[in-house]
Amino acid sequence: MIRFLTWSKDQLTRVVAGLTLGMLLGALTATLILGMRLEVLSMENASLADRLADLEDKYERLLQQPASRLQAKDVVVQLVDFRGDERTALELRRFVRDLVKDHVIGRPVQEIDHLLIQQVVDGRRITVESRDWHLRAVMSSITWETYFLYVEATAALPV
Repeated sequence: MIRFLTWSKDQLTRVVAGLTLGMLLGALTATLILGMRLEVLSMENASLADRLADLEDKYERLLQQPASRLQAKDVVVQLVDFRGDERTALELRRFVRDLVKDHVIGRPVQEIDHLLIQQVVDGRRITVESRDWHLRAVMSSITWETYFLYVEATAALPV
């Protein structure tokens, strides 16, 4: 004897509603997980694109300089005691590097004026993602052909 499963219209509506709700929650969860992965990949892509542009610029400068003297070939910006997200840190480092690289890259190491470079950065205010940041140059150093600039970036107090 064959037994059939019988459902009333109300029971069938509840089952279909439950399945639909489950599919919607599953789709929402998948979207959130993929969104987080996409954000991480987007940050990595922006960082790599920034690095590529910097390396291309350095390469062009290296092609134009004589090989006889030791010259600065790289600018590394380090944020000291930074309390912000990774995207903001990337934008701040990019801003500072773009600000000083023309004064550093390609110049003989002995001719780089540390105090002048620090004064270019010190006291600057920059807006990143609708938030004001105050920059202060902490110190700088040169190791072989790399110029290191240590910057403290603090969020400006709202007025």
